[in-house]
Amino acid sequence: MVRYPHIAYLIVRSESFLGKPKLDENGDSISVEEPVKTELTGRYEPKSGNKNLDYSGVFYTKKLDVVPFEKDGHYLEVNGKEYTVVQLDNYQNHCEICLE
Repeated sequence: MVRYPHIAYLIVRSESFLGKPKLDENGDSISVEEPVKTELTGRYEPKSGNKNLDYSGVFYTKKLDVVPFEKDGHYLEVNGKEYTVVQLDNYQNHCEICLE
C-alpha cells in the first residue's frame, strides 16, 4: 500500500529583486513578487462532508521545520489545483496542512 502517493508544491510568494531591477516611470526600482516552490510528498484528503469544518481538505506530510503560523495564507498546489493554507500543524512525526 502506498501511504503517500501525492506530490504537492508549497508556494511562498515573497517580494525580491530579480536580477536586473525593474524600473517604474520615475526611474525608481520596484520589487517583483517571486514565487518559491518547495516540493512535498504526502497524502491529500478532501473534506469529508462535515459542514462544521472550516477547511476544504488536509494534506498530510512528514514533519516540516517551520514556525507555527509562518505559512498561513500562502498556497499549496496539489494535482494542478492551488489551495490557500489555513493552518499548518506539526506533530511528533507528521505535519497536517489544512487547506481552503
